Amino acid sequence: MERIEGDTESFYVTYGRLLFRSPELLGTRAREVGVSCDACHTNGGANTSFFISGISDRPGNVDASHRFWNRRADDGRHNPVNIPSLRGVRWSSPYGRDGRIVSLRDFTRMVIVTEFAGPEPDALTLDALTAYLNALALPAPAGAADRPGAALFRRDCAGCHIPSAGYLDRLSHDVGSGGRFDTPTLLGTAETAPYYHDGRFGDLSAVLTHYETRRGTWYAPDDRQALLAYLNDIGAPPIERGPISLRRDLDRVTFGLDLLNSALNDEADDLFRRIAGLLRQEIGRIHGRYPLPGHEEARGVLAGWARQLRDMAANLENTGLKMTREAVSDLRRTVAVGRAVLTESQAGSHYATRGSKKP
Repeated sequence: MERIEGDTESFYVTYGRLLFRSPELLGTRAREVGVSCDACHTNGGANTSFFISGISDRPGNVDASHRFWNRRADDGRHNPVNIPSLRGVRWSSPYGRDGRIVSLRDFTRMVIVTEFAGPEPDALTLDALTAYLNALALPAPAGAADRPGAALFRRDCAGCHIPSAGYLDRLSHDVGSGGRFDTPTLLGTAETAPYYHDGRFGDLSAVLTHYETRRGTWYAPDDRQALLAYLNDIGAPPIERGPISLRRDLDRVTFGLDLLNSALNDEADDLFRRIAGLLRQEIGRIHGRYPLPGHEEARGVLAGWARQLRDMAANLENTGLKMTREAVSDLRRTVAVGRAVLTESQAGSHYATRGSKKP
């Protein structure tokens, strides 16, 4: 979910998005390798290509109870789990692969502090992250109930994956995978392979074969194809993912500037500095996407924005509210002008090479 021009969203959602994308939220090792929440759950979805040698056993899996992240949380086993999508997470409690935590806010804190050894988050951080996660919508697919496989699904699958309840039952079950695990929603599942808590199945066909083997009954070829088509249908709701986009990255910076004025209004100097730091990280991410010798002007523009943010944060106490507000307005104008330079310099940048040619 990304805000577009003309939309409005709360301070909490915008701030939560910046935090979600920042490695600074997590512990030392995550920061060292540049891992943020967004690294595993890109734009709220599942990063099925995420892989760290020794911590992942296959792309899309990660061992979150490994000493690499937090020695105190190491369970002594190599047990990577499949990275889930967080789209629609507000409707999918309880949380964790084993459904051990009821509250999304409590689960978010556990991930930060226990799994990744991050600093204890303050109330505003947890409120903002929870607001952002709650805003990750997952629309229901249209017309799935009319598909040929719908009747088979209702007969064989709907006892746990209840269509009227978001294709889950909020319970844990033993389905022959080594323990009791929370029933996942099937909405959006087409984009989250591999499957099961440990990612043991590469596609939905393999999942269906497991259930056939477990029950000792087999589908006729036509029925199997109809059921797989239905699963893919409900698993692929119309969510626009899109390639890496300069416009989207610049909008995150522009929208983030609104947060600076909110912090000034509340005379929250520490919050102002933290937001400025988060925006500098966003700018640094864009900077890294202009790697060629011919991109000096673009990199210079971005470095100038970062310096303005650094100076505002460093001089906040001496500058005063009025002058700092003027500095924020000046930076907003500078960003608006700089967008044209960055757009014109896209040739050879990661924005062009990854398929996005529009600002």
